Amino acid sequence: VIFSMDETHMEGLADALSCNPGSSLKSLDMEPSMEFASWKHLADAIRFHTRLESLEVSVVANTFDEADAAAIVLAELLQVNTTLTHIVNKTNDTLNVAEETVNGPVLDALLANKSLIKLRFFEEDPLFWMAKDAILKRNKECFDDNEDGNGRQAFFDQYVSFATLLPGFKQKMCAYC
Repeated sequence: VIFSMDETHMEGLADALSCNPGSSLKSLDMEPSMEFASWKHLADAIRFHTRLESLEVSVVANTFDEADAAAIVLAELLQVNTTLTHIVNKTNDTLNVAEETVNGPVLDALLANKSLIKLRFFEEDPLFWMAKDAILKRNKECFDDNEDGNGRQAFFDQYVSFATLLPGFKQKMCAYC
């Protein structure tokens, strides 16, 4: 039996979450599949949720445009929410996002976000994965250092500098193909 999240139920959940942004909820794991509209409601509701650290969802898209829109919503969430450390889409292998979206708004949001240490949301090409991995490594090292009280400036990490070059590097390399 396949069960999917009804949009009206998601709206109710989103309203409850947005009315209580300081709640003690730290982890939200939703198994039923949700379409783009439901994902947008949920992401809007947790934009300013100050305690939620882990989010697991099953976002599906009916079209490539919806998949891109879902990734843009993710990017917007990453730019605003500074407490989320883990975001996982359990159906990431079926969410195919355009390269321009991944290497544009999503990568920009990842570079700006310093709290996320795990992200698996859509099907990733190897170069994006390398950039993402470097950025998440920077965040994890910074998080670990802050836990120890060192507070190292991980933002200038050599891996992150390399990660920022990957989209341009990929375009240049593909020009020779």
